[in-house]
Formats: sequence, C-alpha cells, structure tokens
Amino acid sequence: MEPTLEEERGGGAAGIAFGKASSALRKNGSDRYVLTMEGKLEPGWVGRLCTCLGRQEINIVRGNAAKVSASEWSSLFDLAFPATVADPTTIDFVSLMREERACHGGASVVLYDFALEQSEKYGGSLYVEVTGQDRVGFLSSILNVFSLFSLFPTEMVVETKDNGVFDRFWLKAMGGMPPSDAAAAALRDALKTCTRNGGGNA
Repeated sequence: MEPTLEEERGGGAAGIAFGKASSALRKNGSDRYVLTMEGKLEPGWVGRLCTCLGRQEINIVRGNAAKVSASEWSSLFDLAFPATVADPTTIDFVSLMREERACHGGASVVLYDFALEQSEKYGGSLYVEVTGQDRVGFLSSILNVFSLFSLFPTEMVVETKDNGVFDRFWLKAMGGMPPSDAAAAALRDALKTCTRNGGGNA
C-alpha cells in the first residue's frame, strides 16, 4: 500500500528549511530514501527536479505531489540512489528544483498505453495516465511532453512495479486555467506517437 505523506514524514529525516520551500530526506533501506518537499515551490519545479535527479541516475520509484493552495505544494518521493552518490543527505534538493539550466530533453518516451480524459477535479483539469517500461528519467521525459503544450501537473501519483510504471496526472494550463480542447487533442496525438501500436483511448 502506498504510504501517505503523513506516514512518511517524521523523525529521522535530514531536512533543511529554505524560506517558504523545504525539503527533508529520510533513509528507507540500503539505497532508498524518502524525500518530502513542501511549501511555496516555483512553477515547473517538479520537471526541473526530475531532470536533475535523472542526470545523477537517481530513480524515482514512486511518489505523489499535489498543489494545496495557489502556490504551495506537498510532495513525497521514494528515491533509489546509485552507488556513485556517496551521501544523498548532502544534496540540496530545493536548489535542484530551482535549477534554471535543467533543460528538458533526454531519451524519448515509449509508452505501453495511455488514457486521457477531461476531469472536473481542481475546477477543470485533464486527467492522463500512462504505462511504460521503467527507466531512470521516465518521469522527466513525460513531464517534458506535457510542457510542450503548456500543460503542467496540479497533482500526480507515480508508481513502479515489476519493471513497469503506472503514472497518473491531473494537468492544468498556464495560470491554473483548465486545459483547452485544442491542447488536449494535441497532447493525445503526441502520446499516440509515443505509444506502441498507437494505443490510447479515443
């Protein structure tokens, strides 16, 4: 069962507060740590963070993030670190999510399947779920696809199981506006080009 944010927070965390944004890291196994980030996180933070993590071969095993107000977030990520990262507690995760040079890109996305539909959640959002082969950088790559159409997550839940990913997103347009039909159609077409045999719902 996926832990809640409240269950994973608490003692034993190596955390530093950075103004209105804060991060905390807690050991969760030999190579695993639980990262929580919350507070006022700048637009696009999750894409920049995921890009920087991927560059260091840090794998996001599972996680969830959601906007709790107009500018504040609450998030949790279960991270697997490679042996090349000697001490994960020395990483400044808030600086990573502010890294302006964290340009998107990298390997292209290959999906097993996807679903896309309009949702009433968050006053109108675009719900997208994707499945694919697990690899370091997968989340960063799919977020990059969304950003090409100026669509950004207001909530996301990511999971890895049996070398596969099952990720879910509620997307909004710039300024927190509901996505347009044109943006939804363009994203659907883009995801179809990324999907084996052109899958996806109609």
